[in-house]
Amino acid sequence: MSNSLEAKLHELWAADAVLDALLPAARVFTGRVPPETATPCARIELSGSTLSERSNQSLFHLEIFRVGIWTDDLNEGRLILRAVENAFVNLDFEIGEDRVLDAKHDASTLIQSEDPDDTTWQIVCQFTAKTSRARPELAVSSSSSSSGSSSGQSSSS
Repeated sequence: MSNSLEAKLHELWAADAVLDALLPAARVFTGRVPPETATPCARIELSGSTLSERSNQSLFHLEIFRVGIWTDDLNEGRLILRAVENAFVNLDFEIGEDRVLDAKHDASTLIQSEDPDDTTWQIVCQFTAKTSRARPELAVSSSSSSSGSSSGQSSSS
């Protein structure tokens, strides 16, 4: 799913009126945050994916993504954190061949710079999204059967 999940999360951020009012999507990045960016700002990053289970028709993956928020005001950061949690839990949308079925908030960490001259707080929230995709071997076999090929097996009762 690489960058497409990150891009979709950025779109969802921009579409959420509360979240976009607290931290405009123009200051939310899916790559490196430019050093001159004013705070508050944020970065959405995908940090891992694992095959969690499969069914007869689908493969299910767990996609771990993080939202890093930088702010000089801890109370403002906490408000943004709550808005991020509200916007990104229980997601359900499609991205290409994949479908995000759900997302849950795993944990949040608040970190203050050790530099006494730096008042920046970093807040990191981690989410796990469950995604599904049709099994590739089923896509191949269903296109074969729709083009008239058969396995030659029959069953009788």
